[in-house]
Amino acid sequence: YNTGNFNYSNLGKHAFFNVCKDDNNHCDIYGILKDKLINISELYSDFFNNSYNSQPHFFSLKDQSFLAFVSDRKGGFGGLDIWFSIIDSSGNFGMPINAGPKINTINNEITPFYSSVDSKLFFSSNDTVNNLGGYDLFYSIGFPNKWSPKENMILLNSSKDEMYLTLYKKDQGYFSSN
Repeated sequence: YNTGNFNYSNLGKHAFFNVCKDDNNHCDIYGILKDKLINISELYSDFFNNSYNSQPHFFSLKDQSFLAFVSDRKGGFGGLDIWFSIIDSSGNFGMPINAGPKINTINNEITPFYSSVDSKLFFSSNDTVNNLGGYDLFYSIGFPNKWSPKENMILLNSSKDEMYLTLYKKDQGYFSSN
């Protein structure tokens, strides 16, 4: 198995990562909740009922916890989409909500990162509209289920793949590119 996309809450209460089979076509999201390792995709099989659930990103907004993730589940716009699941105070997950057409396209949207400092969702997309080539970094302002139209981060993108933007201060962070 391959593991990756490790993410934890700032308060240290939760940690998430994905586990994929060697072909990376089947991925599950795992979490450490209340000091216990669980396969979230298996525990909530009604919600995560497809073969690809990956790239988890935990964040809190207005005293509510969320898990953003990438999936090819039914009800999407095509390819890989960004989804959100609310996590209640007991650690239970709600039915995933698609980020919607201002984020997702018929192509792939991946590597979500939500900055609660400025209410921006950063992600990568290989959509052919407003794209410099490969995967470009984008952002949208809002919160789960209410987003502004996505904006290309042109100054950071190239004709190659840019992804995994993460901020550690309001205007400072890192991303990967080939």
